[in-house]
Amino acid sequence: MIQWDVVFILELFLKTREFKEDSEDMSQDKYKYDCIIGKPWLRAAVQRDLILLENQLPFWILDKLYKIATKYIKPDCSSFLNLTSDYFEEYNKKKINPPYILHFTYLVRLFLSSKHPTTIYTTPIIDCKTATRLEEAGMKFKPMPNECLLDIKAWTGGPGCNSIKKGELHVPTLEIDYHTECVLRNLMALEQCHFPKESFICQYVKFLDLLVDNDKDADLLIKSKVIINRLGESAAVANLINDLCKGIVEVSSCYNSLAKKLNDYSDSCCNKRKAFLRRQYFRNVWIGTGTVVGLFVLFITLQNFVRSFL
Repeated sequence: MIQWDVVFILELFLKTREFKEDSEDMSQDKYKYDCIIGKPWLRAAVQRDLILLENQLPFWILDKLYKIATKYIKPDCSSFLNLTSDYFEEYNKKKINPPYILHFTYLVRLFLSSKHPTTIYTTPIIDCKTATRLEEAGMKFKPMPNECLLDIKAWTGGPGCNSIKKGELHVPTLEIDYHTECVLRNLMALEQCHFPKESFICQYVKFLDLLVDNDKDADLLIKSKVIINRLGESAAVANLINDLCKGIVEVSSCYNSLAKKLNDYSDSCCNKRKAFLRRQYFRNVWIGTGTVVGLFVLFITLQNFVRSFL
């Protein structure tokens, strides 16, 4: 049975690489009748199934049989690890080349957690303000389309600074579709079982869960292009994020320091007042122009009033 699975995976990976190479030349007619490669929806479904924990085969078995097979098929073909990395390249934003892997789920986790905050706290995040609460204090959410998913950061003004100096939270773009929940749940299950002290995906999802409490928070992140919504309604995105952390035990968090800085920024009365003034009097060009003109007229009026007594 394992041999049939291995043959299927090898043929799928080789055909997928060939398909990608041919797509550059726009010569894809020969894949029209292929039962998997010729159907985009089925390609996506098969890739998702290969990430499921229950479908994993030890990578060394696949690699060994691949070396035997390529002697007769493509002697000059690249290593199976490179072939596998190419197949899951959409998760490899930083283009890393891992020296070894255990299985496909392990590889996808490695891609997504290639860059994360280096300071690990021994306690989980107790509290973090939601996205809408942070926006009320003037925080802006800036998307980073091609960055590692875990690389969330805010500008603090330099090393050793414990406060956010610029009201911007830079968050890598997360595309949420009908496969996202399945993929994240399997990665989180892998971490809970085998990487409890390095559960970076779990910590990321937990931090996202604290930012998104309801559909208004989700809608704000969608409008900021931090989240790309393929589900339709903002409420569906909020429910998905909130449900992911059920049953997940978090023992530490690499976002603990960031959460504390965000809370301090949100609790600052000065930041809230500045944000209120921007929203009330400078939210667009016309209102901002009217405010400036009004202040100018007020200044001239006061000046003339004072001159009348001199």
